[in-house]
Amino acid sequence: MKKKMLKPMLGFAVMLLILLAIVISVTVFPVQHIQHTQNEIQSRVDDALDLIVAEDWEASQAKVEEIRHYWDDEQDFWEVFVDHRHTDEADQRLAACEIGIQLQNKEDAAASLKDFSVILARISDLEKLELHNIL
Repeated sequence: MKKKMLKPMLGFAVMLLILLAIVISVTVFPVQHIQHTQNEIQSRVDDALDLIVAEDWEASQAKVEEIRHYWDDEQDFWEVFVDHRHTDEADQRLAACEIGIQLQNKEDAAASLKDFSVILARISDLEKLELHNIL
């Protein structure tokens, strides 16, 4: 009789463990991906800022276009897990940087690109799996 009761309990425990593993992987993967993307973009932003400060407009434009392509590829993924207002705000700041580069306005281009970077860093920080972000 005891063996008959243990079998369903064991099956339930296995199913519970599988479900727990799925839930953990679904919550951890997006956070890691967002943080990885933010780090990749930050590296490119640093390079672009150096080019903007040096007023190398052709290279600045090429680097910001590279950032734009990378961001466009990743933005849809971010929007599944992040409030659209944040990603829209980041997108607007990147567009403002592109305009600043076209106008060869160093201050506006650099400020907009820094804002873009800060917004992505803030989003990444908000998505980290830390106790104060969960509560």
